[in-house]
Amino acid sequence: MNGREQYWDAVKALLIILVVAGHAIQFLEGGDFWSNPVFKGIYMFHMPLFIMVSGYFGITGIERRGWGALMRQAWRLLPPVVFLYILRAAVSIWMFNQPLSTVVTAGDGALWFLVVLLECTLFGCVLMSVRNAVWRVIWLIAPLAAGIFAAGILPYASYFTTMWPCYLIGAGMRKLDFRPGSMNAKWLVFIPLYAAAYLCFQKEWYMYLTPLGLDAACIYAWGARLVCAVIGSACFLYVVHLCRAAQSRMLCKLGVCTMAIYVLQALFYKGMSMFFPFHCGNTAVVLLVGLLVTCLLYLAYQVTRRVKLIAWLLYGE
Repeated sequence: MNGREQYWDAVKALLIILVVAGHAIQFLEGGDFWSNPVFKGIYMFHMPLFIMVSGYFGITGIERRGWGALMRQAWRLLPPVVFLYILRAAVSIWMFNQPLSTVVTAGDGALWFLVVLLECTLFGCVLMSVRNAVWRVIWLIAPLAAGIFAAGILPYASYFTTMWPCYLIGAGMRKLDFRPGSMNAKWLVFIPLYAAAYLCFQKEWYMYLTPLGLDAACIYAWGARLVCAVIGSACFLYVVHLCRAAQSRMLCKLGVCTMAIYVLQALFYKGMSMFFPFHCGNTAVVLLVGLLVTCLLYLAYQVTRRVKLIAWLLYGE
């Protein structure tokens, strides 16, 4: 495993730990988790950075395979999305007596990132297949317009409008031949910038609460959260670069299976909220529980991945 792979695997491992920790605050602490200071520090950047990393590596696959890259992603990403949707619908109907019409239209947002990543790959394939410069600019902007005007058709449009620019940033980093080793002391500026962005970040800037729209307030919130996401991502990448200890072998192993942990933690928190609701007001305890859950889910993945049907349905392997 070379240095570049170790670094990016460590980044992904730490990000998935933040995902599980953020969801622990959301599902276990209860109350107004949006105002939790730790939750804010995580959600400012963690999913945008995940999609940047996906764009960083995904653009190479698109250049090599063209539309085959989209088919490859669909084969990996859709099985767990469809499986979890069917599972949630079945539980809602059989155990909670919810009407079929309500269950079908409600959807399931637990694995929204996988759907949005597939959408980014789709638009990335379209973008790379266009040779005319003018049309490329149009296809850079068109996905955002689709997210606004076709919100009822494009799944998770409100999330996609934030993730698409981040995906492009990651792809651009790859095209500019960005390497972790190229980071130097100048990147230190992102640490105080992140602190400033953290202090300025407002609840209304979350993409979950204020989707991109045509009014000034929505556009401002969209731009502000993108700036905060880029600053937070740059700070995080540099801190991981500085902390060689963070690039341990164990973290790198976790970084290889982040999609599996993402799916399993969605199942875990959904199931817990439906059958065993539990709340704890101590953030430190909640974070420790989140870390323990991450370890247990990693072990569960290592056991269940040996069953081929489960590996495909849950992990796209």
